[in-house]
Amino acid sequence: MRRLARRRARAGLPERQLHRVHASERRHDDAAADAFFAKKRSGEDVARIREQDEPTPPELVHALQERSENRRVVREILAIAEEYFADHEVELRARVADVSRARFRGGMLPLDVYTEPRRRALEFASRGYLRSSVASQTSSVTVFRWLTTDLAERRPDITL
Repeated sequence: MRRLARRRARAGLPERQLHRVHASERRHDDAAADAFFAKKRSGEDVARIREQDEPTPPELVHALQERSENRRVVREILAIAEEYFADHEVELRARVADVSRARFRGGMLPLDVYTEPRRRALEFASRGYLRSSVASQTSSVTVFRWLTTDLAERRPDITL
């Protein structure tokens, strides 16, 4: 126990805040909680409690609804993109390889052959959506993770 306390102190963490609760104290706390929640409240008490709460500002409600809608759209677009990518992966990768070779011959940097096919599938899937910008690779971590899933599976170029 002391060793753990020293390790926590060296790491800059606070001391543990947990303490043991005896069965009698736990029974007392449970009984008090049951009594509190079982108590019938009068109309005046309910009104007083409700007056303490301030209504959520409309701009916060609007922001929450907007974010929720954006996340729904991202999920829909990613589902379409995933299906499209699974059906057309070979063609997408071949097209990216062709374009990369042409770019390289023209003196430009080639495309990223790992993320570009997924980006093109995402571009196809987001056509027709009014909120297609929410599914861009810079606006959503979920989209970025989906785009870079191939990178985790990438094998080393040189084997030792």
